[in-house]
Amino acid sequence: MPVMRNTLQPAVLPALSFLFASLLAGCPVAADPAPDEGPGLPEGESTWSGTAEMNSIPLDVTMDITNTGGDLVADVSFENADESPLFELSGTFRLAGTHHPASGKVALAPLEWVDGAQTIEIVGLTAEYDKEASAITGVLVDYATEADNILRGGQFEVTLNEGDGAPSVVGDGGSSLEADRPLPFEGISQCSGGVRQMEAELLYENDGGVDGWILVGDPGTDTPLGQFDVTGVHNPTTGRLVLVPGLWEDVGTTNTLTFFVDGVFDADDGSYVGDQRVNIGACPVDGAAWVTQQTDF
Repeated sequence: MPVMRNTLQPAVLPALSFLFASLLAGCPVAADPAPDEGPGLPEGESTWSGTAEMNSIPLDVTMDITNTGGDLVADVSFENADESPLFELSGTFRLAGTHHPASGKVALAPLEWVDGAQTIEIVGLTAEYDKEASAITGVLVDYATEADNILRGGQFEVTLNEGDGAPSVVGDGGSSLEADRPLPFEGISQCSGGVRQMEAELLYENDGGVDGWILVGDPGTDTPLGQFDVTGVHNPTTGRLVLVPGLWEDVGTTNTLTFFVDGVFDADDGSYVGDQRVNIGACPVDGAAWVTQQTDF
C-alpha cells in the first residue's frame, strides 16, 4: 500500500533485526490463558476483498492470508478505486504478523514487495477480525519522523471470499508476556551502520493488545534520537509479538523514521528477538548484521 511521501531516501535508522531483553528480575509469570473459544481467523489459506484508503487515495484491495496457529502472512494487492485517479497506483506487497484468536486483534508489519511499484513506501496494518461479519476492519499504518510527525494511514476493510479452515484457538499461554503491568526491556539493534541501544516499556492487556514506547539511542540511550509510542498484538501461544509505530513524543528536526518490530517473545529468558520493518529501501539486503545483548530475567 503506498504512502505518497515525496522522498525515496533510505531512513536514517535502518535495521533488519532487533532484540529486546527483559530487565525483569526473577522467573517470568505467564498471563492467564484466554478462553479457547473466540473469533480466530481461519487456519490455512483464505482470500478476502474490500476497500482501503491511504493518504486520502481510495483503493480496491484483495488479500490472501496464510494462518499458521494464529501467526499470519498476507499478500495485499491494490489498485485505484477511482476511474480517473490523480495518481495511477497498483501492486502487491507482503505483510507478516500475528493475531489473538480470543479477541480477534490483528497486527501485520510490512515485509516485501511481491509485484508492482517498489519505489514507494509499503505500510502495515492494525485491525480486528469480526467472525460474525466475516470481516477484517482496521487502519493502514505508515511512519512518522520528528520533522513530519504525522501518520497518513486510512481505513481498511475486507470481507472473506473463501477460506473454510477451522478458526485458530488460544493454546496454553505458555509463551505469553506477563499481563497488566508495564514490562521494561533493553537491547541493541544494528543494520548497515553502527550498533544502537534501545529501551522499551510494554503493557500487555491479556487480550492480545499491547501499548508502550521505544527509546532509540544515538548510539546510546543516554544520548537518544527520540522516543515514539507503539501499539501491537501478542499471540501468547506462539510468542509472536508485533509492535506498530505511532508518533514521536517530541517534535524535532530529524528525518528518522519510526518502525515496526516483528519478533518472538521467549518466556523462558525474557528475550524479544525480531526484525525491524520500515519503508522501501530503508534496510540493506539480506545478511545485515545484528548483535544481541541479554540481561538477567
